[in-house]
Amino acid sequence: MSLYIIGFPGKYIQGAGALEKLYEIIKNKKAVMVADDLVWDLVGRTITEKAAGVGAEVFRTKFQGETTQKELDALLAICKEHEISYIIGIGGGKALDTARAGMHFTGIPLIIIPTVASTDAPVSSLTGLYSEQHEHLCTIRTGRNPNFVIVDTSIIINAPKMSFVYGMGDALSTYFEAEAVRLSGKENGHGGRALRMGTALCKLCLDTVLEYGRDAVKALEKKEITPAFEAVLEANILLSGVGFESGGLALAHGLHAAMTGDPGFAPAPHGAKVAFCTMVQLILETMNGQDRRGYIKTLAAFYEDVGLPYCAADFGPTGSDDDLRERYRRMAEKALNNPNNHIHKMPFPMTVDMLVDAMMKTSEVKKHGEYQG
Repeated sequence: MSLYIIGFPGKYIQGAGALEKLYEIIKNKKAVMVADDLVWDLVGRTITEKAAGVGAEVFRTKFQGETTQKELDALLAICKEHEISYIIGIGGGKALDTARAGMHFTGIPLIIIPTVASTDAPVSSLTGLYSEQHEHLCTIRTGRNPNFVIVDTSIIINAPKMSFVYGMGDALSTYFEAEAVRLSGKENGHGGRALRMGTALCKLCLDTVLEYGRDAVKALEKKEITPAFEAVLEANILLSGVGFESGGLALAHGLHAAMTGDPGFAPAPHGAKVAFCTMVQLILETMNGQDRRGYIKTLAAFYEDVGLPYCAADFGPTGSDDDLRERYRRMAEKALNNPNNHIHKMPFPMTVDMLVDAMMKTSEVKKHGEYQG
């Protein structure tokens, strides 16, 4: 029997002005920052200048937008050339994944500073490598969560609204996937079984997003830092991040991985694809005797209110039902034919036809606001 395992970042710091803690950490050290041009102009240049004031030297690798081998090689070259004490990943999920991969291959401590709350990547120990065409190639299990995660609310409150909404889309999958893994008896992201604490964090993540999500979006639209906004920010990043690794991933992220190979869906944000795939998972569970109608109806209403997609018409390619069914079939085959895909952690066997039918039924949920199968 597997051991029970849960993982956490070394220290998690959230709140307005939290970025100031960075300078205490890197004082008199050398660090390398993974940041794209937008993030560099937003906060990266300022960090470099302020770091110099505490005797720290911060180098930069210019991130180009995808977690590719080329990006990783550029980071590793800087780490090798200089006596780097810290890797700093700053920005969105892809930049953070690149920094995390750097930690894995060098052993250098990692500081994560998200500028958006679009995924739960900041606290994760997992990272992925992608092709230049954005197709998922492999997952790297680093075995280590970041040493520090610094979430400055005053930065994220100014991020695009939809990045925050897509973060909720990612977070909403956490509980349902963890439940599937628990029922199947499969291992979580740490190679063990979920502790009760891990399961509780997954449920708290779901409850927090559903209770405070609408108010958090309204606060973001007004650029107001409110308790609701802080609560959902915590859910998007910390609860979902610790939850998905400690609870485990299943269909929602497994099907998402297959979607990255379809040119019609690949460009969509991670949280958009996961929101859609979560709805597919709930429909498929209902089709297999686990009644999720209540959750489907609740999520459908929430998706509508905040702008999350849950059928192809919301975020994917246009075309006839036959064209869409063929796309879905290719994705289903890709997921089910990969023995390492998270989809195999579902507690019941699946066929391509079952999965395609569940994907097609998302359009009916969109139309009726509930599952009527």
